[in-house]
Amino acid sequence: MKISIDQFFKVLNLTVSIGLAIYLIKRYVLVRIKNMIFQEKQTISDLKNQHVQLKESCQKISEQIERDAKDFAELRKKFEIWHEKIKEQEMQEQNLCMQRQQKIENSMLQKMNYLQRQKFMASQVPALLSDALQALQKKFDADKSLGKKYQTKLLDVVRKLH
Repeated sequence: MKISIDQFFKVLNLTVSIGLAIYLIKRYVLVRIKNMIFQEKQTISDLKNQHVQLKESCQKISEQIERDAKDFAELRKKFEIWHEKIKEQEMQEQNLCMQRQQKIENSMLQKMNYLQRQKFMASQVPALLSDALQALQKKFDADKSLGKKYQTKLLDVVRKLH
């Protein structure tokens, strides 16, 4: 019986040791493992949330890039239109300036021609008038039949012009 009691106590010791080991494992190791698994699940959940947020951010950034590209294209078109209008306005102003310059040149040419005629008339008309006056006086002297009245009026007009 000694063997059986001895064996019984060995089995009992083994059972108590196994029970103690199971208790310690349940009490400390499993709690740590559960905590680690919970932390891993929490980390995975956080990473999934971050992944979703990053996808959303990426989508928003892509949409913003597309909007910016459209806005840039619109601004480029507006700038090109504005640039063309500026060129057109500059051409109109240049044409207007050239027209004004042409008018000024034409006006100056007219004034120069007028002054040349006036100068010519100032230099030639007195001689022509004196010749006409002499011719009229000779005609009136030659033809006494013309009335004295017409003769004096014509001579007065010629003298005034002279």
